Amino acid sequence: MSPQNSRTIIQNTRSLRYYDFERIGSDTLQLVSDIFTNFSKARVQRCRILLKLFECYLQITDQKFIFPNAVDSKLDCTVDLFIGALCSNTFLNAKVAQRYGLIKLLMELLDSLKISQFLSINIPFATQDGIKKYSISRIKLFESITLREEHVYYWQGWWTYSKANTKWFLQLHGVYKCYGREFTERLFNQIDTVFSGCAQSIP
Repeated sequence: MSPQNSRTIIQNTRSLRYYDFERIGSDTLQLVSDIFTNFSKARVQRCRILLKLFECYLQITDQKFIFPNAVDSKLDCTVDLFIGALCSNTFLNAKVAQRYGLIKLLMELLDSLKISQFLSINIPFATQDGIKKYSISRIKLFESITLREEHVYYWQGWWTYSKANTKWFLQLHGVYKCYGREFTERLFNQIDTVFSGCAQSIP
């Protein structure tokens, strides 16, 4: 399945492991890593998924994350829009419970990092109903902004199906960065055709 044929940017969180951090600074990542010692293995895994989703969000919205040292309206906007993204089908393919779990984890992580003290917004994340009501306008706001199309393409990635209808993610990040989108798309289409069994032989 060609990435440009799907509206959802993150179709499956399995693909996130193959992406590098570029917008979240190493200092912030180290602070997050330090608090992982108090988390269970499953919780650490969910945090890593959340961080990669945030990295994706920063890239497609063309933002950088700077660790705050004072109340900043830009931080409020960043968190608000990211919550909108987490609840948006355009950004993430996920079940309702998974989305709410990610938002609760986000707020807990912000508390652990002592970032929540710099937020002036009040997010009612204690219940799914509270999050649902809060997120409605944030989803609309996220889906109304212009995203960086090349970054959207990059994070949608390269998904294909085997002859047995099993979904696979092709790791073409290095090819894309070295040779660009046009070459990567041609290569993907060739692999996709052969992998899905639509071709008689490799040309």
